[in-house]
Amino acid sequence: MNFRKVSFFESKHCEIETHAVGEEMFHHIKILAPLGRAERIPIYEETLKLNNSPHYFCIVNNSQGHENTLSYDDMLFFSKMLTKGGITHFYNAVVTNDHRYLDTIKLTGAVSKLAGIISETVSTSNQEQAEAFIRGKIKETAGST
Repeated sequence: MNFRKVSFFESKHCEIETHAVGEEMFHHIKILAPLGRAERIPIYEETLKLNNSPHYFCIVNNSQGHENTLSYDDMLFFSKMLTKGGITHFYNAVVTNDHRYLDTIKLTGAVSKLAGIISETVSTSNQEQAEAFIRGKIKETAGST
């Protein structure tokens, strides 16, 4: 599977490197500072304008453990951004050492389902596992757009 870098975006809160994989885009987001709704909006704006398919693939690397606030209302807000951006499938791997993040994953799945988005999110402390998950999802969806 060949990944071709197509974009790099940086703010004081994150770095986003986007790669093309065939027709799909894969976004690798590295968290550099605490993140809430206001800081996330530009992340979604930047990545959604690059997406060519209804699939959204990303790794969010928060291995440095920055504060990550995401409320139920925030999740609804971002689900609406995704659907307005044409996203029907959302695949996300979060690299974190915070084992409490599993609760956030469960809530994200429920909110996505309410929004009509098929989603799968995993949490791991290992970057390689996150990449393997995303590669697997890209292979599964190849040619389905």
